[in-house]
Amino acid sequence: MASSRPKKGKKKLQSSAEPPLAFEPAVGRSVVLNQEAMGKVRPALATDFNEWGKTVAWPTSCASINRTVTEVHILLDALWAGLIPPFSSFFNAVLSHYQIHMLHLDPQSITLLAVFAFVCEAMVGIAPSVALLRHFFSLHLADPRQCSGCLSFQAVATTAGSGIDFELPPSVREFQQRWVFVDVSVLSPLISLPSAPAVPSSGWGHERLADPRLAYIWLRLKRLKDLGVTAPMVVKEFIRRRVAPL
Repeated sequence: MASSRPKKGKKKLQSSAEPPLAFEPAVGRSVVLNQEAMGKVRPALATDFNEWGKTVAWPTSCASINRTVTEVHILLDALWAGLIPPFSSFFNAVLSHYQIHMLHLDPQSITLLAVFAFVCEAMVGIAPSVALLRHFFSLHLADPRQCSGCLSFQAVATTAGSGIDFELPPSVREFQQRWVFVDVSVLSPLISLPSAPAVPSSGWGHERLADPRLAYIWLRLKRLKDLGVTAPMVVKEFIRRRVAPL
Protein backbone atom coordinates (compact mmCIF):
# COMPACT_ATOMS: atom_id res chain seq x y z
CA MET A 1 0.00 0.00 0.00
CA ALA A 2 1.42 3.33 -1.00
CA SER A 3 2.20 5.77 1.75
CA SER A 4 -0.17 8.70 2.04
CA ARG A 5 2.49 10.89 3.63
CA PRO A 6 3.43 13.88 1.49
CA LYS A 7 6.78 13.77 -0.18
CA LYS A 8 9.48 15.83 1.36
CA GLY A 9 11.05 18.46 -0.76
CA LYS A 10 12.54 21.92 -0.67
CA LYS A 11 10.09 24.73 -0.43
CA LYS A 12 10.32 27.34 -3.12
CA LEU A 13 11.94 30.39 -1.64
CA GLN A 14 10.05 33.63 -2.04
CA SER A 15 12.17 36.62 -2.77
CA SER A 16 11.60 39.45 -0.35
CA ALA A 17 13.47 41.90 -2.52
CA GLU A 18 11.27 44.44 -4.22
CA PRO A 19 11.84 45.19 -7.89
CA PRO A 20 14.07 48.22 -8.41
CA LEU A 21 12.42 51.52 -9.14
CA ALA A 22 12.25 52.44 -12.79
CA PHE A 23 13.93 55.82 -13.09
CA GLU A 24 12.56 58.41 -15.46
CA PRO A 25 15.10 59.78 -17.97
CA ALA A 26 16.71 63.06 -16.96
CA VAL A 27 15.43 64.89 -20.03
CA GLY A 28 12.83 64.24 -22.69
CA ARG A 29 12.46 65.38 -26.26
CA SER A 30 13.14 69.10 -26.16
CA VAL A 31 10.82 71.70 -27.63
CA VAL A 32 13.90 73.67 -28.74
CA LEU A 33 14.54 71.78 -31.96
CA ASN A 34 15.90 74.37 -34.38
CA GLN A 35 17.50 77.78 -34.74
CA GLU A 36 14.12 79.47 -34.89
CA ALA A 37 13.32 78.15 -31.43
CA MET A 38 16.81 79.12 -30.27
CA GLY A 39 15.96 82.70 -31.16
CA LYS A 40 13.60 82.79 -28.19
CA VAL A 41 16.32 81.41 -25.91
CA ARG A 42 19.19 83.73 -26.87
CA PRO A 43 18.03 86.67 -24.70
CA ALA A 44 18.77 84.46 -21.68
CA LEU A 45 22.33 83.75 -22.83
CA ALA A 46 25.43 85.78 -22.06
CA THR A 47 26.86 88.27 -24.52
CA ASP A 48 30.48 89.15 -25.32
CA PHE A 49 30.69 91.01 -22.00
CA ASN A 50 30.55 87.72 -20.09
CA GLU A 51 33.72 86.48 -18.36
CA TRP A 52 34.05 83.70 -20.94
CA GLY A 53 32.53 85.69 -23.76
CA LYS A 54 29.32 84.91 -25.57
CA THR A 55 27.50 81.76 -24.47
CA VAL A 56 27.62 79.03 -27.11
CA ALA A 57 24.44 76.95 -27.27
CA TRP A 58 22.76 74.62 -29.74
CA PRO A 59 19.22 73.39 -30.35
CA THR A 60 18.69 69.70 -29.67
CA SER A 61 18.47 68.81 -33.37
CA CYS A 62 22.06 69.95 -33.96
CA ALA A 63 24.26 66.99 -34.90
CA SER A 64 26.89 66.02 -32.35
CA ILE A 65 29.66 66.54 -34.91
CA ASN A 66 28.71 70.23 -34.97
CA ARG A 67 28.84 70.57 -31.18
CA THR A 68 31.72 70.31 -28.70
CA VAL A 69 32.76 67.63 -26.22
CA THR A 70 32.28 70.14 -23.39
CA GLU A 71 28.55 70.52 -23.92
CA VAL A 72 25.97 69.84 -21.21
CA HIS A 73 22.19 69.79 -21.04
CA ILE A 74 20.79 72.90 -19.34
CA LEU A 75 17.13 73.58 -18.68
CA LEU A 76 15.71 76.78 -20.13
CA ASP A 77 14.33 77.74 -16.71
CA ALA A 78 17.86 77.54 -15.30
CA LEU A 79 19.21 79.78 -18.06
CA TRP A 80 16.53 82.39 -17.38
CA ALA A 81 17.45 82.20 -13.69
CA GLY A 82 21.02 83.21 -14.53
CA LEU A 83 22.76 79.83 -14.52
CA ILE A 84 25.28 80.77 -17.19
CA PRO A 85 28.82 79.37 -17.57
CA PRO A 86 31.28 79.95 -16.06
CA PHE A 87 29.28 78.86 -13.04
CA SER A 88 29.89 80.77 -9.82
CA SER A 89 32.02 79.41 -7.01
CA PHE A 90 28.88 79.44 -4.85
CA PHE A 91 26.93 77.22 -7.26
CA ASN A 92 29.86 74.82 -7.58
CA ALA A 93 30.14 74.74 -3.78
CA VAL A 94 26.43 73.85 -3.51
CA LEU A 95 26.82 70.92 -5.91
CA SER A 96 29.97 69.76 -4.13
CA HIS A 97 28.58 70.00 -0.59
CA TYR A 98 25.30 68.23 -1.34
CA GLN A 99 26.98 65.85 -3.84
CA ILE A 100 24.27 66.33 -6.43
CA HIS A 101 24.10 66.87 -10.17
CA MET A 102 23.05 70.21 -11.57
CA LEU A 103 19.94 68.66 -13.14
CA HIS A 104 18.89 67.07 -9.85
CA LEU A 105 17.65 70.49 -8.70
CA ASP A 106 14.18 71.50 -9.81
CA PRO A 107 13.86 74.84 -11.65
CA GLN A 108 12.34 76.53 -8.61
CA SER A 109 15.39 75.62 -6.52
CA ILE A 110 17.78 76.92 -9.20
CA THR A 111 15.89 80.21 -9.14
CA LEU A 112 15.99 80.25 -5.35
CA LEU A 113 19.78 79.83 -5.41
CA ALA A 114 20.02 82.72 -7.87
CA VAL A 115 17.84 84.91 -5.64
CA PHE A 116 19.86 83.93 -2.57
CA ALA A 117 23.16 84.73 -4.30
CA PHE A 118 21.91 88.08 -5.63
CA VAL A 119 20.51 89.12 -2.25
CA CYS A 120 23.80 88.28 -0.54
CA GLU A 121 26.03 90.04 -3.03
CA ALA A 122 23.96 92.99 -4.25
CA MET A 123 21.77 93.76 -1.24
CA VAL A 124 23.61 92.57 1.87
CA GLY A 125 27.17 92.98 0.64
CA ILE A 126 28.53 89.53 1.45
CA ALA A 127 29.55 86.49 -0.53
CA PRO A 128 26.90 83.74 -0.60
CA SER A 129 27.91 80.54 1.17
CA VAL A 130 26.61 77.04 1.74
CA ALA A 131 26.70 77.64 5.50
CA LEU A 132 24.35 80.62 5.21
CA LEU A 133 22.15 78.72 2.77
CA ARG A 134 21.78 75.86 5.27
CA HIS A 135 20.80 78.38 7.95
CA PHE A 136 17.64 79.15 5.96
CA PHE A 137 17.01 76.02 3.87
CA SER A 138 17.22 72.25 3.89
CA LEU A 139 17.34 70.02 0.82
CA HIS A 140 14.67 67.37 0.22
CA LEU A 141 14.18 64.51 -2.23
CA ALA A 142 10.84 65.25 -3.86
CA ASP A 143 10.59 62.28 -6.22
CA PRO A 144 12.83 59.17 -5.91
CA ARG A 145 11.98 58.09 -9.47
CA GLN A 146 13.10 61.24 -11.26
CA CYS A 147 16.67 61.72 -12.45
CA SER A 148 16.14 65.46 -12.90
CA GLY A 149 14.19 67.97 -10.87
CA CYS A 150 14.00 65.49 -8.01
CA LEU A 151 15.36 67.87 -5.36
CA SER A 152 13.96 71.03 -3.82
CA PHE A 153 15.11 73.47 -1.17
CA GLN A 154 12.59 74.09 1.58
CA ALA A 155 12.62 77.00 4.00
CA VAL A 156 13.28 76.14 7.64
CA ALA A 157 10.44 77.45 9.78
CA THR A 158 12.64 78.48 12.71
CA THR A 159 14.81 80.82 10.62
CA ALA A 160 12.57 81.76 7.67
CA GLY A 161 11.23 84.81 9.48
CA SER A 162 14.68 86.39 9.76
CA GLY A 163 15.16 86.70 5.99
CA ILE A 164 13.22 88.07 3.05
CA ASP A 165 10.23 86.23 1.64
CA PHE A 166 11.92 83.61 -0.54
CA GLU A 167 8.67 82.06 -1.75
CA LEU A 168 8.61 81.48 -5.51
CA PRO A 169 6.04 80.12 -7.97
CA PRO A 170 6.23 76.33 -8.46
CA SER A 171 8.29 74.87 -11.29
CA VAL A 172 6.58 74.79 -14.67
CA ARG A 173 5.21 71.47 -15.83
CA GLU A 174 7.20 69.38 -18.30
CA PHE A 175 10.38 71.36 -17.68
CA GLN A 176 12.34 68.24 -18.72
CA GLN A 177 11.24 69.00 -22.29
CA ARG A 178 12.67 72.53 -22.17
CA TRP A 179 16.45 72.29 -22.58
CA VAL A 180 19.36 73.04 -24.91
CA PHE A 181 23.01 72.08 -25.27
CA VAL A 182 25.41 74.63 -23.77
CA ASP A 183 29.19 74.71 -24.00
CA VAL A 184 30.66 74.93 -20.48
CA SER A 185 34.32 74.73 -21.63
CA VAL A 186 35.29 72.60 -18.61
CA LEU A 187 33.36 69.43 -17.81
CA SER A 188 32.61 68.17 -14.31
CA PRO A 189 30.80 65.00 -13.20
CA LEU A 190 28.36 67.13 -11.20
CA ILE A 191 27.10 69.00 -14.26
CA SER A 192 26.79 65.96 -16.50
CA LEU A 193 23.51 64.22 -17.27
CA PRO A 194 22.48 62.16 -14.20
CA SER A 195 21.42 58.54 -14.65
CA ALA A 196 19.81 58.17 -11.22
CA PRO A 197 18.13 60.35 -8.58
CA ALA A 198 20.19 61.98 -5.86
CA VAL A 199 21.03 60.05 -2.70
CA PRO A 200 20.12 61.86 0.55
CA SER A 201 22.81 62.49 3.14
CA SER A 202 23.15 64.09 6.56
CA GLY A 203 24.60 67.22 4.95
CA TRP A 204 21.22 68.05 3.42
CA GLY A 205 19.73 69.19 6.70
CA HIS A 206 19.40 72.57 8.37
CA GLU A 207 22.31 73.92 10.40
CA ARG A 208 21.68 77.09 12.34
CA LEU A 209 24.32 79.81 12.52
CA ALA A 210 24.73 81.38 15.95
CA ASP A 211 27.94 83.39 15.65
CA PRO A 212 27.35 86.87 17.18
CA ARG A 213 29.62 88.36 14.51
CA LEU A 214 26.83 87.71 12.00
CA ALA A 215 24.49 90.18 13.70
CA TYR A 216 24.97 92.80 10.99
CA ILE A 217 23.82 90.28 8.36
CA TRP A 218 20.59 89.60 10.26
CA LEU A 219 20.03 93.36 10.59
CA ARG A 220 20.44 93.93 6.86
CA LEU A 221 18.15 91.03 6.00
CA LYS A 222 15.56 92.36 8.44
CA ARG A 223 15.71 95.76 6.79
CA LEU A 224 15.14 94.17 3.38
CA LYS A 225 12.18 92.26 4.79
CA ASP A 226 10.75 95.43 6.36
CA LEU A 227 11.05 97.11 2.95
CA GLY A 228 8.90 94.35 1.48
CA VAL A 229 11.57 92.76 -0.70
CA THR A 230 10.42 89.39 -2.08
CA ALA A 231 12.02 86.71 -4.23
CA PRO A 232 9.98 87.55 -7.38
CA MET A 233 11.08 91.18 -7.03
CA VAL A 234 14.71 90.07 -6.88
CA VAL A 235 14.27 87.91 -10.00
CA LYS A 236 12.89 90.88 -11.93
CA GLU A 237 15.82 92.98 -10.75
CA PHE A 238 18.63 90.69 -11.90
CA ILE A 239 16.86 89.96 -15.19
CA ARG A 240 16.43 93.70 -15.78
CA ARG A 241 20.12 94.26 -15.08
CA ARG A 242 21.08 91.18 -17.15
CA VAL A 243 23.00 89.79 -14.19
CA ALA A 244 23.73 86.05 -14.02
CA PRO A 245 23.86 85.31 -10.25
CA LEU A 246 25.00 81.72 -10.68
